[in-house]
Amino acid sequence: MPLRQGKRLGPYEILGPMTAAGRGEVYRARDTGQEREVALKVLPERLTRDPEGRARLERQTQAVAALSHPNILPIHEVGTHAGVCYAVMELWEGETLRERARRSIPWRLAVEIAAAVADALAAAHPGGIFHLDLRPETLFLAADDRVGILDFGLGGPKPPSTDPERTAGAAHTQPETGLSVAGYLSPEQIRKGTLDGRSDIFSLGAVLYEMCAGDKAFHRKSAVETLAAILSEEPPSLSGLPAEIDRLIRRCLEKRPEQRFQSAEDLALALRAILESSAAAADPVPARPGRRRRWAIVAAALLLGAAAAALYYWR
Repeated sequence: MPLRQGKRLGPYEILGPMTAAGRGEVYRARDTGQEREVALKVLPERLTRDPEGRARLERQTQAVAALSHPNILPIHEVGTHAGVCYAVMELWEGETLRERARRSIPWRLAVEIAAAVADALAAAHPGGIFHLDLRPETLFLAADDRVGILDFGLGGPKPPSTDPERTAGAAHTQPETGLSVAGYLSPEQIRKGTLDGRSDIFSLGAVLYEMCAGDKAFHRKSAVETLAAILSEEPPSLSGLPAEIDRLIRRCLEKRPEQRFQSAEDLALALRAILESSAAAADPVPARPGRRRRWAIVAAALLLGAAAAALYYWR
């Protein structure tokens, strides 16, 4: 049941619901201990019944908080009250990328957003911290133009079953395992293989494709069909954009991790190289005339003056 206004979870008083972001319900709340407003996210009920999972979650969030990266929304605390497990986060004003995607996103802005996300991943991955749930719902565009990753440290979702009946049932009991998640899972997540930062690179490639194309890279009618497409099909080519964007996205979406970018840092550099090269192509800087060119201009002016004088004398 949604939390009503005025309800308290520990020292946090619920002020009202916020737009659902990532997994679970999100509320604006007041921290009565420090007199500040925060974002409070209700986490899956299973965490209250799994002490080991709860301890692991707390370790992950502490590791993420230690990164102190401007593009990672920090989590202040993970707590439990009256059977409700929650995470307390810094309150950002703005909208999720899913909300922003309802309006057309220029490709340059899409590349800038992806580069900011790659910067955050580059800070987290060397420490063995992986997001594993990058999608428009877990990326946030703040009102002050910051790009933030939500739910970093909360762990990725359980991959949907490849059995049609089980997947259909899971879509009702666990919304995060349905179509909203399936289109961004890496092949190794679907196969339940070894996961590392390259899984996040695949997911970011799928998000960037969607921003540029206005449609999902592996859009199908059901989660099962979407998962099958990720494993065996290629997305349609992007048109009307610089060719290097299409090449970069396809490298991110390679089925085999070893064929993708091997680090988020390399991906961030490649994204910014596209911005720089396209800016140079769109707005070429006029060359300043060299010394020889200036002398040529002076000589031409003198010859033109002499010809004019000769014409005047002849007439």
